[in-house]
Amino acid sequence: MVRHSAVLMVVAVAVGCGGKPSAPALTADEEFYDRNAGIRFPTPPGYRVFIKAELPTGRIEKPVMLAAYQNTKNKSRAAIEVMAVDVAAGQDLAAFLQTHPVGSEKWKGISPPESVQVGGRPGTRMQFRYKDEREHAREVTAVRAGGRAYFVIVVYAPDDPAALEAGRAVLNKVEWLRRD
Repeated sequence: MVRHSAVLMVVAVAVGCGGKPSAPALTADEEFYDRNAGIRFPTPPGYRVFIKAELPTGRIEKPVMLAAYQNTKNKSRAAIEVMAVDVAAGQDLAAFLQTHPVGSEKWKGISPPESVQVGGRPGTRMQFRYKDEREHAREVTAVRAGGRAYFVIVVYAPDDPAALEAGRAVLNKVEWLRRD
């Protein structure tokens, strides 16, 4: 009996200890769809999902990542991120973007807010930059839906206009699934 238990324990340890932890594979989902958020858009060509989460229930005090896509073909980093946060109904989204930076980098606004349409809803777009050993660019588009603000963030190298255009193409194809 003791011998049988020892054999089972050795088998369990061998099966359960498969080596180093690994990140999930990048997937080629055809679209982003979040039923709770009420938003859908196609994945840009050449991009792969590396973060995907469901919108949490209740109030969202700090921006939460819903999805992030990475261009696997670019030699420099290019990503498209989707985030959500609850903001006061009267809060100016451009002011919110300037006073609530997302991420640890020291992003600085380099352009005045620009009014845009995202899936038929009014939005605000701004450009940000920061520099460490190289320069980084980010374009953030914010739009309200259902009492929340949603942000589509395009991270790209300043000398890679194709990455910026891929992010803007996503915004041109956003579909809001609710009328709120």
